[in-house]
Amino acid sequence: MSHTKPYIRKKAVLIMYKVFLKYPESLRPAFPRLKEKLEDPDPGVQSAAVNVICELARRNPKNYLSLAPLFFKLMTSSTNNWVLIKIIKLASFGALTPLEPRLGKKLIEPLTNLIHSTSAMSLLYECVNTVIAETQAGVLTGAGHAGPSPQSSVSVLISLSSGMPNHSASIQLCVQKLRILIEDSDQNLKYLGLLAMSKILRTHPKSVQAHKDLVLQCLDDKDESIRLRALDLLYGMVRAHPAT
Repeated sequence: MSHTKPYIRKKAVLIMYKVFLKYPESLRPAFPRLKEKLEDPDPGVQSAAVNVICELARRNPKNYLSLAPLFFKLMTSSTNNWVLIKIIKLASFGALTPLEPRLGKKLIEPLTNLIHSTSAMSLLYECVNTVIAETQAGVLTGAGHAGPSPQSSVSVLISLSSGMPNHSASIQLCVQKLRILIEDSDQNLKYLGLLAMSKILRTHPKSVQAHKDLVLQCLDDKDESIRLRALDLLYGMVRAHPAT
């Protein structure tokens, strides 16, 4: 992993994952060097290290809480969308935050910055999705939950920002970005946008109501799944505000 050629370092990191699985005892002596690769100057090596550590952390997340500062640093410095998505999934709901909910508060600023700045739809959706659904999971700050909830694989930040002054602004930002997804010509993005809107509707119906016109347009979409998702969302709006 210390070879001068990035390609060799990358291959070594990826091979070590298989070694760790077969010989778990080898992880402890090799871990410091693997951790160094998170800050490798070569993006390919860095991506490989993120991938390996994320996969290891999914198996035993408690051992990787100490890497949280490095992950947050990468969230603010990396330009690799795949790396960012991987880190967001791990640091938010994938493994770390259910063990240490206070980490979620630190996600707010980098996630908001990414939502504002990224043009990559996959990364945008992952960030927005992370800002949506821990409310449904019931993991409110200070609520006393000690572990991952059944829905903690959906997202994280609404609940963690509920007690913060900029909570409404965070929700409005997410809804505005979801509108971009729904207006996109890609049917998959449109479906995901409507799905995420439905999640926000459960806790912030007024924010979604403002975009009823866009949802109504989706009823004429050629894709049946889009039409059904839009109909379901409109039904939810009516139930939330029957007089509107």
